[in-house]
Amino acid sequence: MKRPEQIKLLAAVQDLASADTLKRIAATKCLLSAGLREYSFLRKEVLSADETWNRLVQALSDKEEKVVENATGALTQTIGRYRRDPTATDPLRALLTHRNKNIRSYAVRGLGYLPDATIGTTLLPLLKDKTEGVRRETVLVLGRRIQDMSMVERSRVLEVLKHLLPEAKPEMKMILENTINRLSSND
Repeated sequence: MKRPEQIKLLAAVQDLASADTLKRIAATKCLLSAGLREYSFLRKEVLSADETWNRLVQALSDKEEKVVENATGALTQTIGRYRRDPTATDPLRALLTHRNKNIRSYAVRGLGYLPDATIGTTLLPLLKDKTEGVRRETVLVLGRRIQDMSMVERSRVLEVLKHLLPEAKPEMKMILENTINRLSSND
C-alpha cells in the first residue's frame, strides 16, 4: 500500500507531462521540495525511478522557465542523494548558459555530483559568471573535484581563481583561498 507522501509524489511525476503550465510548475516544486528533505527510502523509491528521472530530464527543456528551474533543482537533489546517472550530464551542461542564475547554479551543482573527466574545462567559464552565487557554487564544485581534473585543467582553474581573489567579498575570498590551496597542494 502506498503512503500519502508517495501518492503525492507519484501524482507530481504524472503532472510533469501535463499540458497545464501551473500543474507542471506545482509538480516540479513538489519534487524539488521532496529532494531537499532528508534522505528517505520512500522518497528514493519515487525520485530515483526511471519514469521520474526521464520526466525531470525532459522538463529541463520546458518552455516555462519556472518549470525548468524547479526541475533542475529537483534533478540535482536526486543526483546528489539518490541516483548518480550520467545521462543527465549533457542536459545539465546545456543549462550552464541559461539566463536564470538559479538554473545555472543548480546545473553546476548537479554536474558536480556526476562523473566527468572534463569538469574543470566544463565549469571554467562559470568562474566568470556575472552572478556571485553561480561563481561560488562553481568554486565549491571545483574544490571537491580536484582529483578528476587533469594537470592542465588545474593550472587553468588556478589561474582564474587567483585573478578573482583580489576583488572577492570576504565569504567568497575564504572559499577561493581554500580551493586555491587545495589545487596548489595537489600539483
